[in-house]
Amino acid sequence: MIIKQIINALDNYSYGMRPLLWLSLFAMCQPKRFSFINYGASGYGKSYCTIELAKKLNFYVPDAVDENDVGLSPVVVAPNDSTPIAFFQFLVNHSDKCIIIDDSIKLSKKHINFLKEALGETGMFEHTTTRDTYRQCFEFTGSMIINTNEHELDDAVMTRSYINKYYYDHELFTLKKFKAREYIRNNQWDKDIDVWSYLQDRIYKIIHNEIDLYELNDSELDKVYKTIDSVEYCFDKTFSLRDDKKYIYITRLFGTLLGSLDDNAIWNEIENIIKHYINSGVVDKSKEVIKVFDNYCNKYERKSMSITKLKELLEVKFVDHKIDNWIEEAITLKILSKNIGNSRLIEKCNTVQNKFNIKKLSK
Repeated sequence: MIIKQIINALDNYSYGMRPLLWLSLFAMCQPKRFSFINYGASGYGKSYCTIELAKKLNFYVPDAVDENDVGLSPVVVAPNDSTPIAFFQFLVNHSDKCIIIDDSIKLSKKHINFLKEALGETGMFEHTTTRDTYRQCFEFTGSMIINTNEHELDDAVMTRSYINKYYYDHELFTLKKFKAREYIRNNQWDKDIDVWSYLQDRIYKIIHNEIDLYELNDSELDKVYKTIDSVEYCFDKTFSLRDDKKYIYITRLFGTLLGSLDDNAIWNEIENIIKHYINSGVVDKSKEVIKVFDNYCNKYERKSMSITKLKELLEVKFVDHKIDNWIEEAITLKILSKNIGNSRLIEKCNTVQNKFNIKKLSK
């Protein structure tokens, strides 16, 4: 199967969401303790690219359960309203499956603690009470997908997972809507069925241990490191060796799912996905401030705008971020136009600018 055919099929299925779709496919393969978290506004396609895709590929069959209500399909969806004890039992019953949590905001601290343990290095998680005479300890060997609108999860869960963030973009949202209508009208799923059948067959064989995890050679490993090192990080991005392992693992999963990494087009896609996940969820605050400012002024043919209006626009776009200091940082870094009108803010920024011998902004 040619990589360009797969890319076209993914774009047809949900435009602009390839990074999410690739990791959804990887998670369905049930790699050991592979997990990723999807942040994004309602309607962006988080459930469509995870739950609905698993249904279409027949890896998630909601009615396929045994007499104890344990899911029998490779992919299962966790109940949103379960108690911590019920959630623990769900993890136990499906410890080797791909588990999708579709609304993380309903997870309590106890739920989160189970996730931290299950996604840890050993995968061992337990539930004990004062009445227990022995420890109930189990190993999680499956994969996990967590969909959420705004809810920030515990850092320990986030560092163990790939973070995928989509910010509200009106133009993309509008384009996605028209693309989705065309997809349904043209019955595009059936037209791309050869691609989906190929991916379904590969995933099935991986789940049943008929295909081993791809091993990178030295040349391929060097390509991964080169891609990681080529990314320009914004000032508030941190990096660790755990990140190296994450992107090596993504590359190995590409090789496993596609059978080889010999095509340059595959490496172009790997580079795009690695770069997306390295900076996903990380915002270069100053660049975003000036982008919003410029777009607004260009659209309405203005040369200035109020601080209040600018904050309002930023808060709409970045609903899960505290943007109080963003504008101050942008002005301090000499990014914003001198025409933004807030004397007190400019005076405060000029104090910082004097320290670094930066030319003052006009009031």
